[in-house]
This record gives sequence, C-alpha cells and structure tokens, in this order.
Amino acid sequence: MAIHTLAGYICGWGHIPYTDWMIATFSGAVARFAVPVILSGYLLIDKQENASLFFQKRFNKVIIPLLAWSVIYTVFKTNSIHSIFTIQFVKELLSSSVYFHLYFLYIIIRLYIVTPVLRAILYKINLKYVYYYIIIWFISNPINALFSYVGFGIFHMLDFASDLLDII
Repeated sequence: MAIHTLAGYICGWGHIPYTDWMIATFSGAVARFAVPVILSGYLLIDKQENASLFFQKRFNKVIIPLLAWSVIYTVFKTNSIHSIFTIQFVKELLSSSVYFHLYFLYIIIRLYIVTPVLRAILYKINLKYVYYYIIIWFISNPINALFSYVGFGIFHMLDFASDLLDII
C-alpha cells in the first residue's frame, strides 16, 4: 500500500519540492524491501538444481499469467478481441508496456534468467567480495545522485556499481 501511495510523489520529480520527492523516494525504497519478488529471489539463490530443472519449474508459472493478463488488459483497454492479434500488442508485450501493474512479472522473468549465473558466481566467490560490492553499491548511488543534483555530472563514474547489476 505504501508503494502505491508514494508513487504519485515519486513520479512527481520536478513538479513537487525536492525535499518531498526525496522523502517519498527514501520511504518508497524502504517499503520495497517487503516486495515478495526480492524475497523469492533471495530464497532461490541457495537452492541447488541445474538450470534446465530451474527453468522447467518456474517459467510456465510466470509466462502463462503474463500472457493471460496481457490479453485481458489489452482487450479491456481497446474494447476489441482483435487487438491481441496486432503488432502493437506484440510490441507492448515485449516492451512491458501492456499495463504497468504487470511490471513485477517482467522483473521475475529477468531474475529467473540470471539466477543460474548468480548461483554459480555466489557459490564460487568469497562472501567478503559480495559484501564489498554491496557496500560500494549503497555508498555510490546516493553520492552519485547528490552530485548529479548539484550539477556535477562527472560523478556518473560511480554508476559502475549499478551498471554491473544491469549487465547481470
């Protein structure tokens, strides 16, 4: 509930006072720790199963609801069953823009795709390096945001911590 309540403020960047936006963004970040996607991802990391079995057990549980709800939302949005047989529907489906409430299914799909790789990395790596990366990430993002806000774009060099997550 907090995430949805704060969404109007978070999306109000540039239209509301900066202090209000920062409070809403911080509060939203704290509230998002409760999002089940994060919890389910955390619980999947320690499981030991091969990638084929992992995908077999999970993808149909996400792909089928994504397709079904995308069809339902598109039909209601356009008032036409024929709209699901268009290139526009395929574009919206592939670009995650059918309906904004479906965002979490796209997140889960991306997490499922990288989970076998993350498992392999985390199984082989010393835990100190994981903590080191997390610390860099948590420190560099606010510093980067602060310097960008005051006009020092050169500090985007600190984006490397977040960019690495985008790659993975």
